[in-house]
Amino acid sequence: MFLLCALAGGAADSLMRFQNEIDACAAKGGGVVEIPAGTHESDALVLKSGVTLRLAEGAVLRAKTTSAAYAPTEGHAFILTEHADNVAIEGPGVIDGAGDAFPDGSLEVYQQPRLVWFRDSRNVR
Repeated sequence: MFLLCALAGGAADSLMRFQNEIDACAAKGGGVVEIPAGTHESDALVLKSGVTLRLAEGAVLRAKTTSAAYAPTEGHAFILTEHADNVAIEGPGVIDGAGDAFPDGSLEVYQQPRLVWFRDSRNVR
């Protein structure tokens, strides 16, 4: 059984909202952070152990088109998980990393930013 950790609010709240929900959910031992229907622009997100990111039908999670939208790691990532267990991304919604907004070399890396990167993590689904 998962704890649903989503908060009410609209697209205007989403810049820090989803990371705050992920952090709170992980602090409670894990659960589900629901991205509701609609388009939500966000900076980079870091998933943590025990957290499932669920995108509802009609949800679009879109990266901001600035370098802040990508976690500052080797190669940058919009959604990053490092050294975590039991993490998941699920649901029929869309993750739009806006990678085409960043020409080669614009983030001081040698490749386009990563959309999702599960690094040194286990039980990923």
